[in-house]
Amino acid sequence: IRSKMEELKGEYPYRFITIDNATRLEEMCLPYAAHLYRSTAMGASWGYLKDSANRPVKDANGRNVIDPKADVRTLPNGSGYMYLRNAIKKLVDIFKPLCDTLILVAHVKDKQIKKDSEEMSEMTVDLAGKTGDIICGEADAIGYIFRRENKTIVSFKGGDDTLKEARPLHLRGKEFEV
Repeated sequence: IRSKMEELKGEYPYRFITIDNATRLEEMCLPYAAHLYRSTAMGASWGYLKDSANRPVKDANGRNVIDPKADVRTLPNGSGYMYLRNAIKKLVDIFKPLCDTLILVAHVKDKQIKKDSEEMSEMTVDLAGKTGDIICGEADAIGYIFRRENKTIVSFKGGDDTLKEARPLHLRGKEFEV
């Protein structure tokens, strides 16, 4: 990839890259998040298969066998979510230098929040912990796609307790039929 990028002399090899969908991306990052945690002193012995005597299971080369069911999201006090966020961010960062526009498709969920001591519902990206908020904070534009009659609309109109909005002026406050 680097040699191809050098040939292009600063131009991107792709105009657009779309990752569909963010929830699946999060699932794909779980093994990498576990690797990131095992790379720390605290997690060096975590996430390996154990035998009935609670000893590490070794492969043919004498290395510990990784437990495919090990999940950083189960670490105490939510400490594993940081490794998952870092894994997602690193994977997304791999795609950024390859295109003009990186599009991340995500599902949304309603989140209950307290605003002025009143319970309210807010639309957020359906990712674990603060990951959705962090991804949205780094985005230049967040559009909400919906159906109106027989038309598909993407909206960048913000301000109504939803996550959609845009920094670029040509998108800010607008809706488009796609």
